[in-house]
Amino acid sequence: MTRTSTNKGIVLALTFIFIPLALIMAITVAHSITFGAGYSLRAQQEAKVFYIAESGINIAYRLFQSGNFSTDTHKSDGTVRVEDDPELLVDGSDDFNLSRDHEGWYTWRWEPGNPREDSFTQSGVEESFRFQVRRPTAASFQIVCEARMGRLNETHVLEGKISSMLDYVLYDNGDFADFTGSYDQYVTGDIHANGDIYLRPFETKGLLTAFAAADNPRLTLTVNSLTSGGRIIRHKDPWGHEDDGGTVQVVNARTGASALMEGVSQGVSYSGQGNAYDSYHPDWSGSKADPASAHSRWDGAVADRSMGAQTQSSAIVETFEPGGFFSKQASVKIDSSTSAPWLSDVSFYNESEERLVTVKEIDLAAMSAAGEWPDNGLIYSEEPIRIINGQELASDITISGASTIYIKGDFNKKYPTEADAVAGLSTHKKASIVTPDRIYQLTSSFEDKPASNPDSLLDLFAGVNKATDSPLHALDPDDTLEMNGAFVDGVPTTDARSWINDPDNPYYVEDDGVLGFDRKVKQVSFSGMVLKVSYAQSESLLENMQEVRIVGSGCYGHMRNANMAHFDNSNASKTVVPWLEHTYYVPPKQIIDGKPGKEFEYDPSLSAIPGGKAMPFSLKLGRRERWYRK
Repeated sequence: MTRTSTNKGIVLALTFIFIPLALIMAITVAHSITFGAGYSLRAQQEAKVFYIAESGINIAYRLFQSGNFSTDTHKSDGTVRVEDDPELLVDGSDDFNLSRDHEGWYTWRWEPGNPREDSFTQSGVEESFRFQVRRPTAASFQIVCEARMGRLNETHVLEGKISSMLDYVLYDNGDFADFTGSYDQYVTGDIHANGDIYLRPFETKGLLTAFAAADNPRLTLTVNSLTSGGRIIRHKDPWGHEDDGGTVQVVNARTGASALMEGVSQGVSYSGQGNAYDSYHPDWSGSKADPASAHSRWDGAVADRSMGAQTQSSAIVETFEPGGFFSKQASVKIDSSTSAPWLSDVSFYNESEERLVTVKEIDLAAMSAAGEWPDNGLIYSEEPIRIINGQELASDITISGASTIYIKGDFNKKYPTEADAVAGLSTHKKASIVTPDRIYQLTSSFEDKPASNPDSLLDLFAGVNKATDSPLHALDPDDTLEMNGAFVDGVPTTDARSWINDPDNPYYVEDDGVLGFDRKVKQVSFSGMVLKVSYAQSESLLENMQEVRIVGSGCYGHMRNANMAHFDNSNASKTVVPWLEHTYYVPPKQIIDGKPGKEFEYDPSLSAIPGGKAMPFSLKLGRRERWYRK
């Protein structure tokens, strides 16, 4: 055999060896590519069914919210709620296209052949989820959602806690700025906001001192807990105005641990934040063992997000709409056609909203005398209402509405009669006023003017048309507006859009201090010698309150999630609060007859203490605590 023949044989042999190897390699690579593509496709599909399950969880939670965290699909023992059960979770929105299956679960489904735009994932295969909501205990909930897409399955579980908004003296669903006032405030009780809490009283200067003596205004908070899902801020207000006076003191009600939040007392300063001791301070969120930390200063009574404070969801707008939770539960319902001897139509001009309003006026004393007090303690109105003669209540009550609520005169007084005052026996009841709009508090002297007739600047300086509030008996203090109960509205206490120095913002005012506003307002007008001021807070007042003290006990809550503007007001839209566009009132003086202009404390009787009677239809809070996949 020649060398050539030998080489050819070797090449042929190698060919027979390497061709199969190459084929094997090619097949392997192709398989890898195919497998990778298949894996990627499956991962995409698994992600889609994951988000279907999450959507079901979120829809279930929203419906749970709309039912005031008081309705479910299954009882605590797992049995199904029947259709006419008042505690049955209801889809009142018509947005989710849900139905109940034979096991009591709420179900959503898309099938091929249905409109493609209704598909959640656009996958072209059958998609569905179903969920159940259960309350294992009065203070807990569990939501289970089962999702399917084609042959893929996914189950998610959300668990959390239920509490009462009435456990707090002050609650805000967002940032809280009601403490940015120019007068002394003394507040006792627990405080929570899901956003930032601003603790910045300011000195009133210039001409405003004629209305409010505001030398070093003091804010004193006596609390078991002061918690913020954001930050606790002392050195500025929500609109960036730096601290310029005042004193803030926080006291632990259990242990007496007390500390100021001023830098002077702390002897500490830090760059960019003045001298205040707040969430921006480098020692704030130190360990429990650190004596300079907020935890140590107040024995654990004060906490922000960095220290583990959590957000707590409140009810939503749907809770209060016709056909919603309160509407369905009420034993007394009021709409535009309702007629009763204790009900009348009243019109008056609202200077803050700059419009004539018409309301259904409810005379609570006449309602009680007529024997038409609500059997279950719940009144609901689709229309704006005004409450009168509510000084003494027949029994515990919740008054809820879909629109604005006005209260004229004292409400639910502790000592409505002289005999009560002599005996020192409080006869006030558990009471709650709840709306997603606004609650105005009016003195008994409020006039039902048919048109705008605001006080002139000269009238204000002369003390003309100052509000008064007549005492009910000899031992009742004069010119004191007393409000006892839970007052929960949709008011946001901050509105950054309206309070920032922006060339495109027509409402911002850069005041030189002569008037005393010092950039604390966004609109000052002297048109027609009328003083119009927008204050940086959500005071629910319409009068000159220079000489009227505001006192009470209970709870103030701000859900801040409602469409507040139901009328045209400047450039305000449905999401812009109208009273921040035009506000007309004069706040109480810092000190009136040696007492603070505003004083409010917590009323423990509102909370369902062990062995006690729960407040009828009190607002609940939900807190998500644990999520997992099954």
